[in-house]
Amino acid sequence: MHQFHKVELMSYVLPEHSDEELLRIRDNAETVLRNLGLHYRVLLLCTGDTSFASRKTFDLEVWAPGC
Repeated sequence: MHQFHKVELMSYVLPEHSDEELLRIRDNAETVLRNLGLHYRVLLLCTGDTSFASRKTFDLEVWAPGC
């Protein structure tokens, strides 16, 4: 069993720009984690783990042993 804290990043764009926006948001989040020197991994969630409103979801899991 483990405990975790979650931050949701959202953006409202036209449907035809959603794929690019999702990648932009993910890249921004990864840049922050890299600049902080944190170890992380990117997971593309399977369909069963996404919400009804999501078409694609990424999780960025940060390894923080001191927390």
